[in-house]
Amino acid sequence: MVPCPFPTSDVVLDEKSKAIRSVKSPVGTGRYDVEILGPEEIPEVLSIDAWEDLRRQSRNPDTLYQSALWWDHLCRVEPPDHLYVAVVNDTQNGAIVGVVPLLYHLYRFELRAKNHTLFRAELSAVAVLGSEPLVPSRDDVYERLVDSIWSHIPQCNCIYLRSVDADGSFARFLENTREIRKLCIVYAPEGRRTRHFIELPETFEQYLAKFHSRTRHTFRKQLRQLREHTRGTLELVRVDSEAQVEEFLTAVKYVSSGSWQHTRAGVRLENDPARCDRMIDLARRGVLRSYLLASRTERYAFMIGCQHGGVYHTITTGYDQALRQWSPGKILHYLLIEDLIEHDRPRLLNFDLGDMSYKELFGSVHAPDLGFLLLRKQWRNHLLVAGHASMRKSLGFLKRLSRRSR
Repeated sequence: MVPCPFPTSDVVLDEKSKAIRSVKSPVGTGRYDVEILGPEEIPEVLSIDAWEDLRRQSRNPDTLYQSALWWDHLCRVEPPDHLYVAVVNDTQNGAIVGVVPLLYHLYRFELRAKNHTLFRAELSAVAVLGSEPLVPSRDDVYERLVDSIWSHIPQCNCIYLRSVDADGSFARFLENTREIRKLCIVYAPEGRRTRHFIELPETFEQYLAKFHSRTRHTFRKQLRQLREHTRGTLELVRVDSEAQVEEFLTAVKYVSSGSWQHTRAGVRLENDPARCDRMIDLARRGVLRSYLLASRTERYAFMIGCQHGGVYHTITTGYDQALRQWSPGKILHYLLIEDLIEHDRPRLLNFDLGDMSYKELFGSVHAPDLGFLLLRKQWRNHLLVAGHASMRKSLGFLKRLSRRSR
């Protein structure tokens, strides 16, 4: 995610954050069993309607990645032997009370400081899609789920949980339960973080009311200046159809080559056939909702995003640093939020990971989260975790020392 150069507001962890991340778990009656299935076995065990009924009970903002729609998308673009689903059964009544889609991949375990990589290791991992397992909120179910993954997917070295509600039952289980530490090494590589969301009101004016009058004036002034600079040709283009994807990705490649991600870390989004195919497939499924801020002669900023189940997900954003005097990142978000409210309004905008200043500014709900790695209990993994934790602690000390000396 791209930080934009404008003032920040204080982070507030309020009562709204609890509602954003709360999970209404399926209710069972007794002992639970977990079965790990491959893609070809799912239709024999689980209907799409039953899967979606379980998903709709959760208020996890990342349920897009737990949905049957996303699973079907992955089945089209990922190797079939990389995909699994953990199905939780209530053995007393035979009901399916949990569905946990899993993706096998290589996880890059690293520590970076600006444009320098201080620590890096690649681990064979199973990602729990959506991070918060869609299962009953019980320690015995969580324990059985982890144990089943270790047993059924022996080639995986760790389980990756990208974003877990720091105050939820699953995080408490991972941090405080003795049973999980018998099964694996539990490590939160980044510690406690903050995620940002916007609860979108009915009108853009209602949303803007959250800002101080001076901030609203600055927004409008910067937008007016950029419109004058482009001689009235500035446009926010919504990208949600198959026909728009290829041209959009060409613009994304151009903008990302001038973004800070490329300048500092060499990261550039290419318009390759695989990426194009993925985005076209999402457009066909009606979930693609991306944006391009452009004029007749320039491409300023972009947002790759999806909308599903009343939540808009920001996935990747970038702006051309050569044009930063016009605050393109800030203007992109200002106009994007206006379009979200005025056209097919979702209830929530999910800014995803990254505690950037623009997310604090635009966000209205701020919730604590943790990312976890669960690693097999092997000497190599103990050493990796100890090395990463030591370097992270040293880096934190140097950052604090640098701030004091300014």
